[in-house]
Amino acid sequence: MAYQTGGTPMNEHLNSHDPSSAKQNQSTCEIVRDLLPLYVEQLASPASVSLIESHLQNCPECQKQFKVLQETEPELEAPDLPMQEALSATHKKFFRNRVVVWCLAVLCLLLAGGGLVVFWNQAHLHASNITIAKVTKSDQQTILLLGNASEGNGFAKMSVTSKGEGEYSLSILGGSGWLNQKPVEMAILSNPVHSVEVEGDVIYQDGEIITAQCRYFFPDANGNSADIERMWRFSPALSSAEPGERPDLRADTNNPKDWVWILPDNSYDSMDHWQYQTIQKQSLLALALTPGLESISLKAEHGGTHIVASRGELDRLLEEHNVKGKIETYADLQKILNLIYPEEGYDWSAQYHA
Repeated sequence: MAYQTGGTPMNEHLNSHDPSSAKQNQSTCEIVRDLLPLYVEQLASPASVSLIESHLQNCPECQKQFKVLQETEPELEAPDLPMQEALSATHKKFFRNRVVVWCLAVLCLLLAGGGLVVFWNQAHLHASNITIAKVTKSDQQTILLLGNASEGNGFAKMSVTSKGEGEYSLSILGGSGWLNQKPVEMAILSNPVHSVEVEGDVIYQDGEIITAQCRYFFPDANGNSADIERMWRFSPALSSAEPGERPDLRADTNNPKDWVWILPDNSYDSMDHWQYQTIQKQSLLALALTPGLESISLKAEHGGTHIVASRGELDRLLEEHNVKGKIETYADLQKILNLIYPEEGYDWSAQYHA
């Protein structure tokens, strides 16, 4: 019978010093320590988990290693600071360059727009922008010498379109730009030439240069003398007036064939020769535009009536110059205007509201 000293059985004491047992424990520790990272990350298999937990209960060294893994946070890889700084600098440079590019683009657009205004500024001209300075006729051609009615503007380009039967249409580009340097333009047209238009407005017809005044009044031709609004529109006053705007000016509408304007005594008595001639010309034009009208008179409020213009007077004027009184075309009205207003450049349409 064997005896033991102390409290440890002899066989256990012997086993603790067994080289094969120690080697087996060391191998188990190595396996467990290799699996501990997976165990900490909860990636180990169930069999590995059972082995690790069973071993940790009996191995203090492996327990220490396990605690170290639990307490240690994974270190993040330190960024490459030079590379990061280079990328940041590149981004900032790219952003600055993009801002510079945008600013240059906006500046170029502004300069281009200003250049277009100064250098290229042009548009299709209308009849009101054009004057006919001279008309030259030959057996084969009619040449219209065109000028620009607006100071500082010129012509750039013109195209002529024949509409047939002696009717032509002009399309003219011009304006104030440096490209518009031509002060005059020539429209060379093959005979016969009946009518010439610019943007739909007649500027020449049957040998007559059609003025802005003619185009203004032509829609009023052949009107009704009984139209009271028309009577006010063609008032032989020095300025146009609508009903109620001139309390000192009253219309006698009893006879639509004879327009009578009643003026205050002081206005009638203070009328000078120039004012009377102006009213007389206005009245002749009103008669020409209103076939049923026989006369236009002025009457002092407390005095007699004086006929300013009559149908007979207009007919004698037209007959003397072989001009017909019936207005059918722009040329018909222009011939009448040339007789009543022979003064060059007189813009009678300014007397009226547009």
